[in-house]
Amino acid sequence: MKKLLLFASLFLFQLFSFSQQNWSQIECGTEFSIALRSDSLLFSWGNNANGQLGNNLATPASNSPYLIDTNSKWRTISAGSFHSLGIKNDGTLWAWGFNGNGQIGSGNKIQSNIPIQIGTDTDWTHVDAGLANSFAIKNNGTLWAWGLNFQGQLGIGTPGADTTSPIQVGTDSDWKQISCGGFQVLGMKTNGSLWAWGYNGEGQVGDTSNIDKYIPTLISSDTNWKSISAGYQFSTAIKTNGSIYSWGFNGNGQLGDNTLVSKNYPVDVSAAEMWIDISAGSSFAFAIKSDSTLYGWGYNGSGQLGTGNTTQYIKPRIVDNSTNWLSINAADGAQSGTALFGLHTLGLKTNTTGICFSGANYTGQLGDGTANNSTVFICNQITTALEELSNEELAITVYPNPTRDNFTIEIAENNFETVNYNLVNSIGKTIKSGKVNNFDKIDISSFSDGLYLLILKNNGNVIGTERIIKN
Repeated sequence: MKKLLLFASLFLFQLFSFSQQNWSQIECGTEFSIALRSDSLLFSWGNNANGQLGNNLATPASNSPYLIDTNSKWRTISAGSFHSLGIKNDGTLWAWGFNGNGQIGSGNKIQSNIPIQIGTDTDWTHVDAGLANSFAIKNNGTLWAWGLNFQGQLGIGTPGADTTSPIQVGTDSDWKQISCGGFQVLGMKTNGSLWAWGYNGEGQVGDTSNIDKYIPTLISSDTNWKSISAGYQFSTAIKTNGSIYSWGFNGNGQLGDNTLVSKNYPVDVSAAEMWIDISAGSSFAFAIKSDSTLYGWGYNGSGQLGTGNTTQYIKPRIVDNSTNWLSINAADGAQSGTALFGLHTLGLKTNTTGICFSGANYTGQLGDGTANNSTVFICNQITTALEELSNEELAITVYPNPTRDNFTIEIAENNFETVNYNLVNSIGKTIKSGKVNNFDKIDISSFSDGLYLLILKNNGNVIGTERIIKN
């Protein structure tokens, strides 16, 4: 008999709604999501087939947020197609998920289901995860890359073999922003100049050609670029005057220029409006205007534009009447045959502390505890059950844990004939309750694989809790 002895003084979990917390960053991978809370804690949900949630669970997906590590404090994060990157408050670089092309930077191609530190440097400031590669900037302004390099997207001068550890891109030390698309990369320097490289078959590099570029290539002589966002086969950027530019593939209207014609140079699609934020996804894009209204355009087959329908739009279309949008993030794209994946969106508003979501939800990527798509943005419906509080010490043993069918409860120094129990799922819903004696078994064979919380009470007071893993 294997006992897992945990003390309630260390692990008393209570339920909190995401709407009661502030969020500082949201990131959409292809079929999963990660989010950074204002207290620097990191949560993930959605597809976990390649360990991209970083929760070390065998479950292939989670439709509710999971706290990755209660002891870590994160500064910034990035979700790629099948892997994730993060920088902690101490400046260290971490990665997890699929690693078939060396995109987590661990020096090998072994997948990691938990965050692992990349190197020992403590001066990382920016990260961006792409389809199968990764980029990061240090505080000295140098740019580093690793992962897939088949079409020169690492920018190191030649296409070819994957790179499994961070390698410096050129010698420049004035990089400010970086954004990875499907096979192209955008970069911006401190002087406001715009650069791009990688695959250029659809003109997504933007240098007026369709020839791949193996090193960072200057896009126009303008030095008034403010922000950049690379989509799957297209690119977008905002200038300091608030104008939006886009270029690349346009088969779904993702350039927003009111055509379906691809462009190999930046095209102004701002319609004389002032824009402050932009996010390019798999085949669609969003932008926020200076009045905090949200607009979307491009492919909308899963309702990811949040317009209440699945209609494709070839120019910016207002999403709703809200004037309080703070940030928006469109899902990264990944292609399998003729099918393109990455069809959900996350957003934040200024008058709410919750996460807003829309689009596809077949792997739980919206995080609302269901598998239901949404064609409109829904806010404040995501919950989690993973917060630590203190309580009086009480030893509880639950075995086996993890379990497939049932588990036995043992309470040390038990002075109770019976106690009440509640078994709660990861979205805070009690799915089983009753009374239990010491050494009784609780059957969970009919429940889905995942994480559950067992709460024991006597006379209404919590006397112990334990996380239960069913697999």
